[in-house]
Amino acid sequence: EYAEKVIQNQLGGMKRSKINQDLGRKDSAALLKEKELYKMFPTIDRHFLMDIFKDNNYSLEQTEQFLRSVLDAGPVKNVIAQDVGKHSEAQRPGVKEKKKKVKEAEVAVQFQDTEDPDYGDFRAEALLQHRKRQECFCKAAEAYRQGKKDVATFYAQQGHHHGQKKKEANHRAAMRIFERVNASLLPQNVLDLHGLHVDEAIHHLKDVLQDKMAEWQQNRGKPHLSVITGRGNRSQGGVARIKPAVIDYLTNHNFRFTEPKAGLLVIFFNK
Repeated sequence: EYAEKVIQNQLGGMKRSKINQDLGRKDSAALLKEKELYKMFPTIDRHFLMDIFKDNNYSLEQTEQFLRSVLDAGPVKNVIAQDVGKHSEAQRPGVKEKKKKVKEAEVAVQFQDTEDPDYGDFRAEALLQHRKRQECFCKAAEAYRQGKKDVATFYAQQGHHHGQKKKEANHRAAMRIFERVNASLLPQNVLDLHGLHVDEAIHHLKDVLQDKMAEWQQNRGKPHLSVITGRGNRSQGGVARIKPAVIDYLTNHNFRFTEPKAGLLVIFFNK
């Protein structure tokens, strides 16, 4: 039964992966919008742009509005953590073109590749270790049923070994994903949590909050942090996981924050 359950889980994962790939394909209209988006924000990391573009269902207008609100984010009306779901989205007024270009230049990044890799590329090693782990556990279960306890023990140990390798690979992937975009955003007090697992996102949120609050207390930084959680469009079942976890963390630690746009939280340091 154990082996059958593992195999069923593996098949289910393959089907979900295929569905996600199909959903991720873009039509020609979306590709044209994508190119237009790159022209509008030529100095901003393309991986970051695509995250926001996908979150806004490939709507160029909504993506532009969201990006303007992030790049030009300033203090908005504070909302007590527990009331975050009660307020309406705030529409920030536009700014002068000159100021807009300065903001974009401040988050500039150099491109080496024409196409940016998907997050799945960063997780490839972890996925490989996951499959090896499952294979070993299947072999262990089969050997145990045949009464080959020594063989079962060997494969079980190998399975745990690949499980540890998977954990290490995910840690490396999380660091690469985090640094890929946030190296250019953090100087603007913007944190992007796209591509991270929930525990990884909360870990980085804690570290960045601590650093940015320290800067603010020393009069060297802004009094707020913009956190992009995404809408959960690409999460399994389309249910957001990072955003609720971030809200729970902020609520439990008595931070004041608001959500001026879906998938964007602005945290205030002056509690």
